[in-house]
Amino acid sequence: MNDKAFLRYALEQSFLRPQNNATECISLQYNPEKSNCYTLIDKRHTEIVPYLLPYSVVKKCVKSVVHDIGRNERLFAEYERYKHDLAENIIIPDNVPEIGRARKVLDLVTVNRQSAQKKKIAATLIPAKFALKMKEIHRTYGEVWQQAESELQKNPEAVDLSLIKDFAQTYAAAMRRFGLAHPLYRLNKKRMRYYLNEAAQILKSRHPLADDFCVTHCFYEMKLFGNKVSKTCADMLCDMVAQLQRMSHQPQLLTLVQILLADNHKFSKALQDYVVEHKVADSVRVDAIRHGVRKLFKKYALLCYLDSARFAFENKFLNECPEPRHPPLPTVSPTDELKMVSQIVEESYKISIADGKICKIYDEALATYEHDLTTLQKVLDGKA
Repeated sequence: MNDKAFLRYALEQSFLRPQNNATECISLQYNPEKSNCYTLIDKRHTEIVPYLLPYSVVKKCVKSVVHDIGRNERLFAEYERYKHDLAENIIIPDNVPEIGRARKVLDLVTVNRQSAQKKKIAATLIPAKFALKMKEIHRTYGEVWQQAESELQKNPEAVDLSLIKDFAQTYAAAMRRFGLAHPLYRLNKKRMRYYLNEAAQILKSRHPLADDFCVTHCFYEMKLFGNKVSKTCADMLCDMVAQLQRMSHQPQLLTLVQILLADNHKFSKALQDYVVEHKVADSVRVDAIRHGVRKLFKKYALLCYLDSARFAFENKFLNECPEPRHPPLPTVSPTDELKMVSQIVEESYKISIADGKICKIYDEALATYEHDLTTLQKVLDGKA
Protein backbone atom coordinates (compact mmCIF):
# COMPACT_ATOMS: atom_id res chain seq x y z
CA MET A 1 0.00 0.00 0.00
CA ASN A 2 1.52 3.34 -1.04
CA ASP A 3 1.50 6.43 1.18
CA LYS A 4 -1.53 8.05 -0.45
CA ALA A 5 -3.61 4.88 -0.24
CA PHE A 6 -2.67 4.30 3.40
CA LEU A 7 -3.46 7.86 4.50
CA ARG A 8 -6.79 7.73 2.69
CA TYR A 9 -7.60 4.42 4.37
CA ALA A 10 -6.56 5.71 7.82
CA LEU A 11 -8.66 8.86 7.62
CA GLU A 12 -11.71 7.20 6.08
CA GLN A 13 -11.69 4.51 8.76
CA SER A 14 -11.41 7.20 11.43
CA PHE A 15 -14.72 8.72 10.35
CA LEU A 16 -16.36 5.33 9.90
CA ARG A 17 -15.03 3.80 13.13
CA PRO A 18 -14.40 6.71 15.53
CA GLN A 19 -12.78 6.16 18.93
CA ASN A 20 -14.88 7.94 21.56
CA ASN A 21 -12.71 10.63 23.13
CA ALA A 22 -15.44 11.87 25.50
CA THR A 23 -16.27 8.61 27.25
CA GLU A 24 -17.21 10.34 30.51
CA CYS A 25 -19.70 12.60 28.71
CA ILE A 26 -20.95 10.73 25.65
CA SER A 27 -21.75 7.18 24.64
CA LEU A 28 -21.24 6.63 20.90
CA GLN A 29 -22.88 3.58 19.33
CA TYR A 30 -23.27 2.29 15.78
CA ASN A 31 -24.82 -0.94 14.56
CA PRO A 32 -24.88 -0.88 10.72
CA GLU A 33 -27.01 -4.04 10.61
CA LYS A 34 -29.85 -2.40 12.54
CA SER A 35 -29.52 1.35 11.98
CA ASN A 36 -28.67 4.04 9.46
CA CYS A 37 -27.42 6.34 12.22
CA TYR A 38 -24.69 6.78 14.81
CA THR A 39 -26.36 7.09 18.23
CA LEU A 40 -24.90 9.59 20.70
CA ILE A 41 -26.16 9.52 24.28
CA ASP A 42 -25.53 12.19 26.91
CA LYS A 43 -24.37 10.08 29.88
CA ARG A 44 -24.42 12.99 32.33
CA HIS A 45 -27.95 14.17 31.44
CA THR A 46 -30.01 11.06 30.80
CA GLU A 47 -33.23 13.06 30.43
CA ILE A 48 -32.08 14.28 27.01
CA VAL A 49 -33.21 12.11 24.11
CA PRO A 50 -30.27 10.43 22.30
CA TYR A 51 -29.17 12.09 19.07
CA LEU A 52 -29.22 9.98 15.91
CA LEU A 53 -26.36 11.31 13.79
CA PRO A 54 -27.35 10.57 10.17
CA TYR A 55 -24.96 8.46 8.11
CA SER A 56 -25.15 11.21 5.47
CA VAL A 57 -23.02 13.40 7.77
CA VAL A 58 -20.42 10.64 8.08
CA LYS A 59 -20.55 10.07 4.32
CA LYS A 60 -19.84 13.76 3.71
CA CYS A 61 -16.72 13.53 5.89
CA VAL A 62 -15.54 10.38 4.11
CA LYS A 63 -16.08 11.95 0.67
CA SER A 64 -13.97 14.96 1.71
CA VAL A 65 -10.99 12.70 2.44
CA VAL A 66 -10.12 12.10 -1.22
CA HIS A 67 -10.25 15.83 -1.99
CA ASP A 68 -8.06 16.88 0.93
CA ILE A 69 -5.43 14.15 0.65
CA GLY A 70 -5.02 14.62 -3.09
CA ARG A 71 -4.22 18.33 -2.68
CA ASN A 72 -2.08 18.33 0.44
CA GLU A 73 1.69 18.35 -0.10
CA ARG A 74 2.34 19.26 3.54
CA LEU A 75 0.58 16.06 4.62
CA PHE A 76 3.03 13.84 2.73
CA ALA A 77 6.04 15.78 4.00
CA GLU A 78 4.90 15.29 7.61
CA TYR A 79 4.13 11.63 6.92
CA GLU A 80 7.69 11.07 5.63
CA ARG A 81 8.99 12.52 8.90
CA TYR A 82 6.67 10.20 10.81
CA LYS A 83 7.91 7.13 8.95
CA HIS A 84 11.49 8.12 9.78
CA ASP A 85 10.61 8.49 13.48
CA LEU A 86 8.80 5.16 13.44
CA ALA A 87 11.79 3.41 11.90
CA GLU A 88 14.14 4.82 14.56
CA ASN A 89 11.58 4.02 17.27
CA ILE A 90 13.23 6.13 19.98
CA ILE A 91 11.22 6.10 23.20
CA ILE A 92 11.24 7.89 26.53
CA PRO A 93 11.14 5.48 29.50
CA ASP A 94 7.89 5.63 31.51
CA ASN A 95 9.83 6.12 34.75
CA VAL A 96 10.95 9.62 33.72
CA PRO A 97 9.21 11.93 36.26
CA GLU A 98 8.08 14.50 33.68
CA ILE A 99 6.23 11.96 31.51
CA GLY A 100 2.90 12.20 33.35
CA ARG A 101 2.71 15.98 33.13
CA ALA A 102 3.86 16.00 29.49
CA ARG A 103 1.17 13.47 28.56
CA LYS A 104 -1.51 15.74 29.99
CA VAL A 105 -0.16 19.08 28.76
CA LEU A 106 0.67 17.88 25.24
CA ASP A 107 -2.46 15.71 24.95
CA LEU A 108 -0.50 12.59 24.01
CA VAL A 109 -1.40 8.99 24.75
CA THR A 110 2.28 8.05 24.53
CA VAL A 111 5.00 10.68 24.92
CA ASN A 112 7.52 10.29 22.11
CA ARG A 113 8.46 11.84 18.78
CA GLN A 114 6.24 9.46 16.84
CA SER A 115 3.10 10.47 18.75
CA ALA A 116 3.95 14.15 18.46
CA GLN A 117 4.52 13.78 14.73
CA LYS A 118 1.10 12.17 14.36
CA LYS A 119 -0.35 15.42 15.67
CA LYS A 120 1.41 17.30 12.87
CA ILE A 121 0.03 14.87 10.29
CA ALA A 122 -3.49 15.31 11.65
CA ALA A 123 -3.03 19.09 11.76
CA THR A 124 -2.61 19.19 7.98
CA LEU A 125 -6.21 17.93 7.70
CA ILE A 126 -8.02 18.79 10.97
CA PRO A 127 -7.53 22.09 12.86
CA ALA A 128 -4.97 21.36 15.58
CA LYS A 129 -6.67 23.69 18.05
CA PHE A 130 -9.93 21.75 17.77
CA ALA A 131 -8.87 19.32 20.52
CA LEU A 132 -8.06 22.22 22.86
CA LYS A 133 -11.37 23.86 22.04
CA MET A 134 -13.22 20.66 22.92
CA LYS A 135 -11.90 20.76 26.48
CA GLU A 136 -13.46 24.20 26.91
CA ILE A 137 -16.69 23.06 25.22
CA HIS A 138 -17.10 20.09 27.60
CA ARG A 139 -16.96 22.59 30.46
CA THR A 140 -19.32 25.23 29.00
CA TYR A 141 -21.83 22.58 27.89
CA GLY A 142 -21.99 21.25 31.44
CA GLU A 143 -22.42 24.75 32.88
CA VAL A 144 -25.28 25.76 30.59
CA TRP A 145 -26.99 22.44 31.29
CA GLN A 146 -26.88 23.12 35.03
CA GLN A 147 -28.49 26.51 34.45
CA ALA A 148 -31.17 25.01 32.19
CA GLU A 149 -31.98 22.25 34.70
CA SER A 150 -32.38 24.82 37.44
CA GLU A 151 -34.90 26.79 35.34
CA LEU A 152 -36.87 23.70 34.25
CA GLN A 153 -37.19 22.38 37.80
CA LYS A 154 -39.19 25.51 38.67
CA ASN A 155 -42.06 24.49 36.36
CA PRO A 156 -42.48 20.68 36.08
CA GLU A 157 -46.05 20.98 34.69
CA ALA A 158 -44.84 22.98 31.70
CA VAL A 159 -41.97 20.50 31.19
CA ASP A 160 -44.45 17.61 31.08
CA LEU A 161 -46.60 19.46 28.55
CA SER A 162 -43.53 20.16 26.45
CA LEU A 163 -42.62 16.45 26.50
CA ILE A 164 -45.96 15.30 25.12
CA LYS A 165 -46.06 18.10 22.53
CA ASP A 166 -42.58 17.10 21.34
CA PHE A 167 -43.66 13.48 20.98
CA ALA A 168 -46.75 14.54 19.02
CA GLN A 169 -44.57 16.54 16.60
CA THR A 170 -42.11 13.67 16.14
CA TYR A 171 -44.96 11.20 15.63
CA ALA A 172 -46.68 13.46 13.06
CA ALA A 173 -43.41 13.79 11.12
CA ALA A 174 -42.99 10.00 11.17
CA MET A 175 -46.55 9.38 9.98
CA ARG A 176 -46.00 11.67 6.99
CA ARG A 177 -43.36 9.21 5.83
CA PHE A 178 -45.93 6.42 6.01
CA GLY A 179 -48.25 8.13 3.51
CA LEU A 180 -49.55 6.76 0.20
CA ALA A 181 -46.55 8.19 -1.65
CA HIS A 182 -44.25 5.80 0.23
CA PRO A 183 -45.61 2.25 -0.21
CA LEU A 184 -42.61 0.55 1.43
CA TYR A 185 -43.05 2.68 4.53
CA ARG A 186 -46.82 2.22 4.49
CA LEU A 187 -46.36 -1.54 4.97
CA ASN A 188 -44.83 -0.77 8.38
CA LYS A 189 -47.37 1.81 9.56
CA LYS A 190 -49.46 -0.57 11.69
CA ARG A 191 -46.33 -2.12 13.17
CA MET A 192 -44.99 1.27 14.21
CA ARG A 193 -48.23 2.19 15.99
CA TYR A 194 -48.47 -1.22 17.62
CA TYR A 195 -44.89 -1.07 18.93
CA LEU A 196 -45.35 2.45 20.28
CA ASN A 197 -48.60 1.53 22.01
CA GLU A 198 -46.93 -1.53 23.53
CA ALA A 199 -44.03 0.59 24.82
CA ALA A 200 -46.40 3.18 26.28
CA GLN A 201 -48.47 0.47 28.02
CA ILE A 202 -45.40 -1.17 29.56
CA LEU A 203 -44.11 2.15 30.87
CA LYS A 204 -47.58 3.15 32.11
CA SER A 205 -47.62 -0.09 34.13
CA ARG A 206 -44.47 1.15 35.93
CA HIS A 207 -42.26 -1.46 34.28
CA PRO A 208 -39.02 -0.56 32.48
CA LEU A 209 -38.60 -1.40 28.81
CA ALA A 210 -36.14 -4.16 27.96
CA ASP A 211 -32.77 -2.84 26.80
CA ASP A 212 -33.27 -4.61 23.49
CA PHE A 213 -36.88 -3.45 22.96
CA CYS A 214 -36.12 -1.63 19.70
CA VAL A 215 -33.83 -4.38 18.42
CA THR A 216 -36.42 -7.13 18.96
CA HIS A 217 -39.28 -5.15 17.39
CA CYS A 218 -38.56 -5.48 13.70
CA PHE A 219 -40.04 -4.05 10.51
CA TYR A 220 -40.78 -5.55 7.12
CA GLU A 221 -37.84 -5.83 4.77
CA MET A 222 -38.33 -5.88 0.99
CA LYS A 223 -35.99 -6.31 -1.93
CA LEU A 224 -34.10 -3.29 -3.30
CA PHE A 225 -34.92 -0.44 -0.87
CA GLY A 226 -36.63 -2.53 1.81
CA ASN A 227 -33.54 -2.89 3.99
CA LYS A 228 -32.99 0.85 4.06
CA VAL A 229 -36.65 1.43 4.90
CA SER A 230 -36.61 -1.05 7.79
CA LYS A 231 -33.48 0.60 9.23
CA THR A 232 -35.08 4.05 8.97
CA CYS A 233 -38.21 2.73 10.70
CA ALA A 234 -36.03 1.23 13.43
CA ASP A 235 -34.30 4.59 13.94
CA MET A 236 -37.66 6.39 14.16
CA LEU A 237 -38.93 3.82 16.66
CA CYS A 238 -35.82 4.22 18.85
CA ASP A 239 -36.20 8.01 18.80
CA MET A 240 -39.88 7.91 19.79
CA VAL A 241 -39.37 5.16 22.40
CA ALA A 242 -36.63 7.30 23.97
CA GLN A 243 -39.14 10.15 24.18
CA LEU A 244 -41.71 7.84 25.79
CA GLN A 245 -39.17 6.82 28.42
CA ARG A 246 -38.78 10.49 29.39
CA MET A 247 -42.52 10.46 30.22
CA SER A 248 -42.52 7.28 32.32
CA HIS A 249 -42.81 9.32 35.54
CA GLN A 250 -46.27 10.53 34.50
CA PRO A 251 -48.78 7.83 33.40
CA GLN A 252 -51.24 10.50 32.28
CA LEU A 253 -48.78 11.58 29.58
CA LEU A 254 -48.53 8.00 28.33
CA THR A 255 -52.33 7.80 28.20
CA LEU A 256 -52.28 10.90 26.01
CA VAL A 257 -49.76 9.13 23.77
CA GLN A 258 -52.12 6.17 23.39
CA ILE A 259 -54.99 8.52 22.54
CA LEU A 260 -52.78 10.14 19.88
CA LEU A 261 -51.95 6.75 18.37
CA ALA A 262 -55.66 5.95 18.13
CA ASP A 263 -57.19 9.28 17.07
CA ASN A 264 -55.48 12.60 16.41
CA HIS A 265 -58.67 14.67 16.90
CA LYS A 266 -59.42 13.10 20.30
CA PHE A 267 -55.79 13.81 21.26
CA SER A 268 -56.17 17.54 20.54
CA LYS A 269 -59.18 17.74 22.88
CA ALA A 270 -57.48 15.62 25.56
CA LEU A 271 -54.38 17.82 25.42
CA GLN A 272 -56.47 20.97 25.94
CA ASP A 273 -58.13 19.35 28.94
CA TYR A 274 -54.71 18.40 30.31
CA VAL A 275 -53.51 22.02 30.12
CA VAL A 276 -56.60 23.26 32.01
CA GLU A 277 -56.43 20.48 34.61
CA HIS A 278 -52.77 21.07 35.45
CA LYS A 279 -52.94 24.87 35.16
CA VAL A 280 -49.86 24.94 32.96
CA ALA A 281 -48.19 28.36 32.79
CA ASP A 282 -45.10 29.84 31.11
CA SER A 283 -45.03 26.96 28.63
CA VAL A 284 -43.55 29.12 25.87
CA ARG A 285 -40.35 29.83 27.83
CA VAL A 286 -40.07 26.22 29.00
CA ASP A 287 -40.46 25.04 25.39
CA ALA A 288 -37.74 27.48 24.31
CA ILE A 289 -35.35 26.21 26.99
CA ARG A 290 -36.02 22.52 26.32
CA HIS A 291 -35.75 22.90 22.56
CA GLY A 292 -32.66 25.05 22.94
CA VAL A 293 -31.01 22.42 25.12
CA ARG A 294 -31.85 19.60 22.72
CA LYS A 295 -30.64 21.62 19.75
CA LEU A 296 -27.41 22.40 21.59
CA PHE A 297 -26.94 18.72 22.43
CA LYS A 298 -27.15 17.80 18.74
CA LYS A 299 -24.37 20.28 17.95
CA TYR A 300 -22.35 19.10 20.96
CA ALA A 301 -22.81 15.46 19.94
CA LEU A 302 -21.58 16.24 16.41
CA LEU A 303 -18.48 17.87 17.85
CA CYS A 304 -17.87 14.81 20.03
CA TYR A 305 -18.17 12.58 16.95
CA LEU A 306 -15.71 14.74 15.01
CA ASP A 307 -13.30 14.73 17.95
CA SER A 308 -13.63 10.94 18.15
CA ALA A 309 -12.68 10.70 14.47
CA ARG A 310 -9.66 12.94 15.06
CA PHE A 311 -8.63 10.84 18.05
CA ALA A 312 -9.01 7.61 16.05
CA PHE A 313 -6.83 8.99 13.24
CA GLU A 314 -4.07 10.06 15.61
CA ASN A 315 -4.10 7.17 18.04
CA LYS A 316 -5.36 4.12 16.17
CA PHE A 317 -5.26 4.16 12.38
CA LEU A 318 -1.97 6.02 11.89
CA ASN A 319 -0.46 3.34 14.15
CA GLU A 320 -1.20 0.84 11.37
CA CYS A 321 1.45 2.45 9.16
CA PRO A 322 3.22 -0.43 7.35
CA GLU A 323 6.68 1.12 7.84
CA PRO A 324 9.16 -1.37 9.45
CA ARG A 325 10.27 -0.52 13.00
CA HIS A 326 13.52 -1.16 14.83
CA PRO A 327 13.19 -2.49 18.38
CA PRO A 328 12.38 0.31 20.89
CA LEU A 329 15.48 2.34 21.67
CA PRO A 330 15.38 4.28 24.98
CA THR A 331 16.72 7.80 24.56
CA VAL A 332 20.02 8.68 26.22
CA SER A 333 18.73 12.19 27.01
CA PRO A 334 15.08 12.22 28.19
CA THR A 335 15.15 15.97 28.86
CA ASP A 336 16.24 16.84 25.31
CA GLU A 337 13.80 14.32 23.85
CA LEU A 338 10.92 15.86 25.82
CA LYS A 339 11.87 19.30 24.51
CA MET A 340 11.81 17.96 20.96
CA VAL A 341 8.41 16.30 21.49
CA SER A 342 7.01 19.54 22.91
CA GLN A 343 8.40 21.53 19.97
CA ILE A 344 6.76 19.20 17.44
CA VAL A 345 3.39 19.54 19.17
CA GLU A 346 3.74 23.34 19.27
CA GLU A 347 4.52 23.37 15.55
CA SER A 348 1.29 21.50 14.85
CA TYR A 349 -0.72 24.48 16.11
CA LYS A 350 0.89 26.74 13.51
CA ILE A 351 -0.20 24.72 10.48
CA SER A 352 -2.84 26.50 8.38
CA ILE A 353 -5.39 24.43 6.44
CA ALA A 354 -8.17 26.91 5.76
CA ASP A 355 -8.86 25.59 2.25
CA GLY A 356 -9.49 21.96 3.27
CA LYS A 357 -12.99 20.48 3.07
CA ILE A 358 -12.53 18.56 6.31
CA CYS A 359 -11.31 21.70 8.03
CA LYS A 360 -14.45 23.46 6.85
CA ILE A 361 -16.65 20.72 8.34
CA TYR A 362 -14.92 21.11 11.72
CA ASP A 363 -15.03 24.93 11.63
CA GLU A 364 -18.73 24.97 10.69
CA ALA A 365 -19.57 22.52 13.47
CA LEU A 366 -17.80 24.77 16.00
CA ALA A 367 -19.52 27.89 14.67
CA THR A 368 -23.04 26.38 14.82
CA TYR A 369 -22.40 25.12 18.35
CA GLU A 370 -21.29 28.58 19.49
CA HIS A 371 -24.34 30.14 17.79
CA ASP A 372 -26.78 27.78 19.51
CA LEU A 373 -24.98 28.19 22.84
CA THR A 374 -25.36 31.98 22.61
CA THR A 375 -29.03 31.67 21.64
CA LEU A 376 -29.82 29.35 24.56
CA GLN A 377 -27.87 31.52 27.00
CA LYS A 378 -30.02 34.53 26.00
CA VAL A 379 -33.19 32.54 26.69
CA LEU A 380 -31.87 31.43 30.09
CA ASP A 381 -30.87 34.99 30.97
CA GLY A 382 -34.28 36.33 29.94
CA LYS A 383 -32.87 38.37 27.04
CA ALA A 384 -34.77 36.57 24.29
